[in-house]
Amino acid sequence: MLRGVMIEGGRAKAERIDVLSPTQVRFVLTQGINRQIHKMLWRAGEYDVKRLIRIRLGPVDLEGLPPGHWRMLTRPELSE
Repeated sequence: MLRGVMIEGGRAKAERIDVLSPTQVRFVLTQGINRQIHKMLWRAGEYDVKRLIRIRLGPVDLEGLPPGHWRMLTRPELSE
């Protein structure tokens, strides 16, 4: 997956993959293909994604922000 996988929508590639436990994996992506992680894992061995949490979007850290909520961007986030 680090070299790229052909999925519907083009070639999907992960920038970094960290295995946190036997059932948890952290993906770092630099592209945003629709349902990219789901499709990549299915292609790699028919793994089903049970739960997917976005923790950061570019420079914006979303950790601790409840689902469906929002916050104002900081000045550094706006400038990036």
